[in-house]
Amino acid sequence: MALLIKQTGFAGTLLTLLLSISTVHGENDPMGMGVAHETFLDAQKNVFIRWYYNASHLDIQLTGKTLGWLAVGFSPNGGMDQADVMMGWVDDRTRRAVVQDRFIDADSYESVNLQLDSQQDWSLVSSSQNESHTTLRAVRKLVTCDLLQDRPVTSDTMHMIFAMNPSDPRTPTSIVKHTYRGARSLLMLTDAFRTDAVAMLNADTSIQELDIVVNQVPILATSRTMYHCSLVKLPPIDQKYHIIGIKPLITPGNEGIVHHLLVYTCASTIDDNFPTKDFDCTLDGTPNPLRDQVTQNCSTILAVFGTGSDTYYFPPEAGLPLTQDMGEKYVFLEMHYDNPAGITTVDSSGITLMVTTNLRDNDAATMMTGSVDLSYTMLVPPHQDDFVIYGHCAANCTSANLPRKGVNVINVFLHTHLLGRKVYLRQMRNGREMAPLAKDENYDFTYQESQRISPAKVILPGDDLIVECHYSSVARDTVTWGGWGTPEEMCMAYVLVTLLSGLFSVALAVWFNLSDS
Repeated sequence: MALLIKQTGFAGTLLTLLLSISTVHGENDPMGMGVAHETFLDAQKNVFIRWYYNASHLDIQLTGKTLGWLAVGFSPNGGMDQADVMMGWVDDRTRRAVVQDRFIDADSYESVNLQLDSQQDWSLVSSSQNESHTTLRAVRKLVTCDLLQDRPVTSDTMHMIFAMNPSDPRTPTSIVKHTYRGARSLLMLTDAFRTDAVAMLNADTSIQELDIVVNQVPILATSRTMYHCSLVKLPPIDQKYHIIGIKPLITPGNEGIVHHLLVYTCASTIDDNFPTKDFDCTLDGTPNPLRDQVTQNCSTILAVFGTGSDTYYFPPEAGLPLTQDMGEKYVFLEMHYDNPAGITTVDSSGITLMVTTNLRDNDAATMMTGSVDLSYTMLVPPHQDDFVIYGHCAANCTSANLPRKGVNVINVFLHTHLLGRKVYLRQMRNGREMAPLAKDENYDFTYQESQRISPAKVILPGDDLIVECHYSSVARDTVTWGGWGTPEEMCMAYVLVTLLSGLFSVALAVWFNLSDS
């Protein structure tokens, strides 16, 4: 019997429609920037950004639902103060575009000084305006020489801010206050939001989709943090497939409370006779035999999703194996809900696995490392500006768990909770520290996107792996303990790997839990 579920077709974003009514003047891809990335910056879909980058420059095309000025900026924390801003408009009288490089000093929301930089680093590429939208395209260096008023664009999370006003400025130096603004974090210098990813999937006519979702889970206003466990039975699988994409499937309106989810494959001991397939598995200190039984028998990670992240597309050389022996067995879907606003709702979220019979050259595997012991041995004291916790997989740990020739790292998902500010996945070999396998020095709990590692990096048996997490507890008056709940803390890295050549055996397909502390 064949696998599945539903045949798929992929469509582009609304930018295609948006630009179809807007003539853009200028080069299509200046400076050989390569692949485009694009996404909306706001839930209302009023502000759209498309960007390109190479080793030295960033090219941004910003489209807003306005006939006045619009702006996008890089902020230290998602606020206006100390933000580096690109602002522009298409002049109603001359039809000529203006792009400016500005910097914000903001003592409060009402006291905002939008300074014009003495050094203008944005160069206009093209512009357009129709009856409803304005589009501006400009380019600048990733790291400019203006160290005081420009923020470098790096591979870390970039805290983006945006704003608009329906009117042009009265003069180029007299800016009327915004009427619409917002913020969103993005990993800009990674493979997230690539426009060609959909095209690559469209070229594979064998792709099918498998949904793994919870069923009508009640979310109570009294639950700040809640974990729900669901056992989902896979359909019969007639041949080997590769999972080549993982897409979040979030119940509309619940985007703000589905914080993250993990899907694990289960041993045959989890079967139709398991007493219940859906249950609350929140770790609150009380015994939970059902959770214990599931976590002991379902430990191979199949998929990970974090809040704010986009559809993940595997690199073209790799896929996560879905094999015949997995057919009609159960997977364990663990949902983490974060409900600080006290919303009462019902949730049927999960993920969609995009699978194909056109097998890639390499099987992929997921390994987890970090401070995996979330008992009272992990704590963050109060009133600390920069408290550091380390999770260590030493040389004997990797020697015992990794294949003899090692593995290629192709993707890393870094994870802490509310206090996390910086995360590093460090690597040591023969007593010498190498470049980090992954890092994020602007970590944002509300935006947890995995990082594509390209070119792939190698971990060998005998290497040391260290997950280093930095926390700020300045605003807390009590100790923060390690734990699964949102107000508690974690320090983890989920690492997607392939063998240096060939395919994993079924036995290795695939899960490593790398930790000795």
